[in-house]
Amino acid sequence: MLAEREKLGKKDLAIVRVEQLSPFPFASVIKQLNLYKNAEITWSQEEHKNAGPWSFIEPRLRSSLKSISHKSREVSYAGRDFSASTATGYSAQHAHELKTLLAEAMK
Repeated sequence: MLAEREKLGKKDLAIVRVEQLSPFPFASVIKQLNLYKNAEITWSQEEHKNAGPWSFIEPRLRSSLKSISHKSREVSYAGRDFSASTATGYSAQHAHELKTLLAEAMK
């Protein structure tokens, strides 16, 4: 994501990594959200929507947003769609999914 942001020359896009998922670091996340009070919030992950942490993270991010005076109250998702398998098995499809993920994350 960092390389894609640089490639596109995006100066108005912050990328914040959440390294610890459990216990959820509410204080650290809220501190970061307060730095970007007018930002749209997007969770991005390379894993499929049903395989990565999205379902765990989404309600916690919404709760964090509601606890502060933030412009956004919802969190959007940029990542791969639901899938029964961990990978497509086709490099072209994998590359297409990654390209789509990055485009959605860079909006």
